Amino acid sequence: MKKIIAIIILVFAVQGAAQAQIGKLLNKAKETVKKETKEAASNATEGASNTTLDTKMSVSMTGLSDEVRQAVEKMKDPSLRPPTCWAYDSFADKGGASFDFEKENANPKPLDKMNHYEFVLRIYRFSSEELEAIKKQIEDRNNDNISIYEALFTPGTFSMKSDVGKLFTDSEKFSAEQNIKKESELYEHYIGVLKSYVTQRYEVEKVGENRFTLKSLPLGMNSIRNIDGKLHFVIYDDYGTPIITPAKADIYDYERAQLIGIRRLLDRRDQSLQWDEHNFANIVISSMAEGQINSLANQEKLTIPASQMNNPALKAKMLELARQAYPSWDIKELVIIESAWRVEKNALGQIIHRRINTKIILPNGSGGYTMRTLSFIEPYAGSDKYGAVEAFGIGTDDRAVNYTGK
Repeated sequence: MKKIIAIIILVFAVQGAAQAQIGKLLNKAKETVKKETKEAASNATEGASNTTLDTKMSVSMTGLSDEVRQAVEKMKDPSLRPPTCWAYDSFADKGGASFDFEKENANPKPLDKMNHYEFVLRIYRFSSEELEAIKKQIEDRNNDNISIYEALFTPGTFSMKSDVGKLFTDSEKFSAEQNIKKESELYEHYIGVLKSYVTQRYEVEKVGENRFTLKSLPLGMNSIRNIDGKLHFVIYDDYGTPIITPAKADIYDYERAQLIGIRRLLDRRDQSLQWDEHNFANIVISSMAEGQINSLANQEKLTIPASQMNNPALKAKMLELARQAYPSWDIKELVIIESAWRVEKNALGQIIHRRINTKIILPNGSGGYTMRTLSFIEPYAGSDKYGAVEAFGIGTDDRAVNYTGK
C-alpha cells in the first residue's frame, strides 16, 4: 500500500496531468502489488517444497542400512573419507619413466611429482617405514572406494543403484560415479606396474599351488646359473664359457632394495592368498642372495696382465683421462695391453683415428676388485699426424682380478 500511496501523491503533484494518465499509473501500481503477492506466494510454495524434499530425504536415509547411509554421507562430504594422494592424481597412469641413478641421488624427484612408473623405479630410495606409510595411504583410499562401491553401485558397473541414486543431484551422481571409476582404474594400474617390474625383468615359472621355479635372473652383465648344485652369478667370455663373477655391488644393492620394497607394497597380509608376483619377488630375492654369496666365495680371479707398452707419460695421461671420464669408479690402476696403436678407417677408407686398448682396475664394492677394458683414441689430424689422446669406449667385460691395492 505504501507504494500505491506514493504513486498517487506523485501523480497529483504533476502539473497538467490527465485523468487517463492517472488511471494508467493506478493500474500499474495494482499490477506491481499483484506481482509481489504472486512472488511471495511462489517463494512460500518453494520453501514448503524444499521442506518436503528434505523430509523425504530424511525418511529415505532412515530406511537405509548403515553401510549405505555411511557411503552416501562420505560421497556428500569428502572430509569423512581417507585422504587421496599422488597415486590417485589424474596424471599418475600417464607417461613412462626415465631414470639415471647418479642424477636421481643428486637431485631426488619429489614423490608428489611422480607417476606410477617413476615411483616404482625409485622404490629403493624409501625406508621401510616410509613405504609402509605410502602403502597405508594408497590401500586405505582403495578400501574405502571398495566399501562405497559395494554399498551404492550396481555390481559389474560404475552406475549407482537406482534407489540410492535418487539421494543425489544429477551432477553429484555423475561426479561420484566418475571419481570412483577413475580411482579404481588408477589403483589397478599402480598394482599392475608393481607386478610388471618383477615379471618383465625375471622369469619365474609357477609349477603348482604356491610352488615356483626360477628360470632366469639377469643382473647387469651377470646372470644366475646353477654350478655344482649351488646358484652363482656368472658372466660369459668371448667363447661362451661361464665365469663365476659376483654381480656389481651397486647394481645388486639397487635391485635387492627394489624387490624388497615391491614385495612389501604387494603384501596382502590381511588376505589369505598372496599375488603370484609377491611370491615371485620372494624367489628372486633369495636366489640373488644365494648367488652373490656363492660367487664372492668362489669367484675366479684373473692375474693383472703385463704392460705391452713402456710409455709412462702416456699411461699417466690415460689414467688421468679415465678418472675424469668415470669419477665415481675410483679407478686404481691402468695397464696398456697392446704394443702399438691400430689405425681405423671409415666406410670410405679414410683414416679417422688410431686406437689402443687398456685394462682398468676398480673396486667391485664387495671388498675386491674388477678389471674392465677401456679404449683410447688419437683423432687423425692429416699428414700422418694425430691429435691428443682421448678416452673412447668402455668394454662390457667385468672380471674379478687378483689386485692387492696400492
